Amino acid sequence: MFRISLFILGSMVLGGLPAWAKLDSSGVKMELSIGQPSLSIENPDGTKAGYSGLSAMGRGFLPVFGGSGFRADLTGTIKYLDLSNTANGEQKEYAQYLGPGLGFQLTVSRFFIGADYLYLKGRHSAVGPFVNHREFDISGVDIYAGVRIEFGTGSLGFAWSQMSSSVPASSTNLSTDSPWKDQVYWLQFSYSFKTTPGNLVKSLFGK
Repeated sequence: MFRISLFILGSMVLGGLPAWAKLDSSGVKMELSIGQPSLSIENPDGTKAGYSGLSAMGRGFLPVFGGSGFRADLTGTIKYLDLSNTANGEQKEYAQYLGPGLGFQLTVSRFFIGADYLYLKGRHSAVGPFVNHREFDISGVDIYAGVRIEFGTGSLGFAWSQMSSSVPASSTNLSTDSPWKDQVYWLQFSYSFKTTPGNLVKSLFGK
């Protein structure tokens, strides 16, 4: 899957470079999102641990090609999850995930779909009768879709995303890897600089 994503990204870059100068009407964008995540981790015996909390994400958009009501972007993302599982009485567990990603997004009119390949560093801490602390790395493809309403240089969006991965057995001392699945409902705020990547660099660093 990762190789397929890289091939798609490379094809978009090579095919869309000449069109960058024609994207003044849309241009480079930045986006901040807050979300409500739902995370599940499956144990070897088939039981699942559920987590909820808050999430935040920042995303930058680099236009590759586009036209009237349509654009395609390369994206750079950083995602954060702050979660807890307090369903087991005195035993409580807290988890945080943070990491970067690269991907692409297609927008048609107000609707968009996209995918990011994310690398997340995870940390789980259990408190109560049993105390435990684990740190590990996970990676996977985060797919998403949503709708965006523009007003001037800004926009307001609503989106849903899903990512699947696995927690390595070496980090949990279990017999097998544990399937990991995350779903998030997002509220997004975007800002368009209304300029091409080249002009934005010139405005930041001079001619």
